[in-house]
Amino acid sequence: MNKIMCLLFCSFLTNVLWSQQLYVPAGKSVTIAPTAYVYVGDDIEIAATGNFTIASNATHSGALIANTGSITGAFTYERYVPATGTNWNHVAPPVGTQDIQAFVDNTNNAIRTNPATGNYALATWKSVNDVGQKWTYHNESPDPALPNQQTHTNFVNGQGYTTSRTVAGTYTFTGAVTDTDVTKTIGGAGLYWTAIGNPYPAFLSAAAVYTANQAVLDAAYSAMYLWDSTLGDSGEWVPFNASSTDQQLHPGKAFLVKANGTGTQNFVFSRAQQQIQGTTTDVFYRTTPVQKIVLRLNNETASASTTLKYFSNTTSGFDLGWDAAAFNGETSSFSVDTHLVTGSEGVNYTLQCLNDNEYEEAPITLAVKAAANEAITFRAEASNLPTDMEVYIEDKINNTIHKISNGASYTVTLANAVEGIGNFYLHASRTTLKTEDLLPVVHSLNAYTTRKENLRITGLAAQENAIVRLYNTLGQEVFEHRFASQNVNDIALPNLRSGIYIVKIAGATASLTKKIILE
Repeated sequence: MNKIMCLLFCSFLTNVLWSQQLYVPAGKSVTIAPTAYVYVGDDIEIAATGNFTIASNATHSGALIANTGSITGAFTYERYVPATGTNWNHVAPPVGTQDIQAFVDNTNNAIRTNPATGNYALATWKSVNDVGQKWTYHNESPDPALPNQQTHTNFVNGQGYTTSRTVAGTYTFTGAVTDTDVTKTIGGAGLYWTAIGNPYPAFLSAAAVYTANQAVLDAAYSAMYLWDSTLGDSGEWVPFNASSTDQQLHPGKAFLVKANGTGTQNFVFSRAQQQIQGTTTDVFYRTTPVQKIVLRLNNETASASTTLKYFSNTTSGFDLGWDAAAFNGETSSFSVDTHLVTGSEGVNYTLQCLNDNEYEEAPITLAVKAAANEAITFRAEASNLPTDMEVYIEDKINNTIHKISNGASYTVTLANAVEGIGNFYLHASRTTLKTEDLLPVVHSLNAYTTRKENLRITGLAAQENAIVRLYNTLGQEVFEHRFASQNVNDIALPNLRSGIYIVKIAGATASLTKKIILE
């Protein structure tokens, strides 16, 4: 077996043969340039005063591929961060054991600080905290009364962190490189979200990582939620799942996942999956065109979006691993999502996949959240759809419909705050749509809880007299309510015990019997 011994400064600009060991003696240095990579098929040893650096820049990152053999010594990974000012980045250090206080004290890392609170712009995700308090910031003297402050010690290899710099530049992480598969515990108390990321100084296929771990993810949230700082006001969480064209997770790339069930699960990164950079950018690695509609919603200060994709093997109902619910670990006062065309259970989806033979089969129910007295603007970005296909927004509040694709948009000033479904619908059509051509939006009768104290009923005709009854598992009636229906009906429930109930709805045109769970 060949062995490379660096007796003086080495800078690798091309790859090294796979079958070599690597040893860096005391006082000597090795640097892998941003456009280079090194394969090592056996042991790696860095002496105590030796230096091994992996560099990156705005478009490239060096990589160390070490799928076998032991790794000893300290490594330095320089992670380029393009965003500046108040923008946030999400990183997962590909090394461990570095002291966080030393990291934030390093002026070259340019970590922002909040003079009012003493918080550094470096935080970990703490699922047990309340929504809006999940990110827990590093603070040298945390206030015990504030759940989102604490003194952090060392970086943990493969754990996700959120950070923000005062200027663009590189973060310098120094510590041990793992020489095993990495298992991260996800889930637990709270909303079961966990921040994790690529634990290696090499690239990983997002598709390979997702496929290997799909079974441990919550069905509705079966995706890896990646931060894209180019979207929205300061960034958005974008789900990656079976509907996504493969991309690479670069060294230091973090993301959020939601665990399946109420306990913990094991999310595994395989050492064997390490690879070199396959693209000139660290964001998306697309290979094939996808038919999709991205609906964007803006007001004067905020923006939000939701995505529809069309495939031959997906349906108007729930498609496991293809549809992805909207991230719910943080609060938002302005949002747009969709509900499933068929079988909605009240879940907001940021990604819905439909069949590519059913563009015009049914309107897409939008869930919009916006304040009163503000102007909101809808516009659609359609990609790879049939050339004669246009996208329309139907405004049920004002009984109007407007084209919003191919540069068109629709702006409306809301007299009242809106939250949820029933006000706006999305249509795709090959013919010009007019209000008089539209049929009333009719969905199959459905009922689901939006919270324990509220039952939402959809699919009844307007002004239809209806009655809803709830029964416990012993068959005893515990609730009855008569009402004149609207497009969306929110029925306040009494203080009932948590458990399984049977809901029965009877209207003039439809009826439903369904099991629901109050939690």
